Amino acid sequence: MSRESMSVWRLEFPQPSGWRIDWLGPYTSHWLTAEAEEIVRYMEAEHCVTHPHPRDPSIFESYPGDDRLFCGCASRPLLERWFGDYLPRLLEQGGYITHYSVPMDAVVEDSPEQVLFITRRATVVERSGHKAPTPLIRSSAGSRTSIIAASDGKYDFRAESGTPSSLPH
Repeated sequence: MSRESMSVWRLEFPQPSGWRIDWLGPYTSHWLTAEAEEIVRYMEAEHCVTHPHPRDPSIFESYPGDDRLFCGCASRPLLERWFGDYLPRLLEQGGYITHYSVPMDAVVEDSPEQVLFITRRATVVERSGHKAPTPLIRSSAGSRTSIIAASDGKYDFRAESGTPSSLPH
């Protein structure tokens, strides 16, 4: 990459054909497998405590629509460190690692932990992964259907009450 651009690496999941956005990261993906949904819910709960957010979380609201921001890492080793043991499990569930070339003037925040960039200004250099092993379900935004479908795990819900089975009744 030239000095006018930088490499950014992301973990992404394909969204169904005709969806508003073709590729989304695990924290914001609207469609995942039931197993990936469970992994992401657990990972997100952990990362809320252990991983830094952008310096100003409201920054995402400042870049709406076509100027929306994506988060990534400045190298593949940093991406692997960010996701740790979750990465191979999410790749098995249909995740892809995407290498972007991002013009420096499209980089909104560049910290040692993550890079925020204007999505439409970035170019895909390479995307590698494989199709999800099971059907995708409506996900991540807290869909009750996906929580129920992701059964036998930490976030099981009892269909009759709609409450987490891990909480006292």
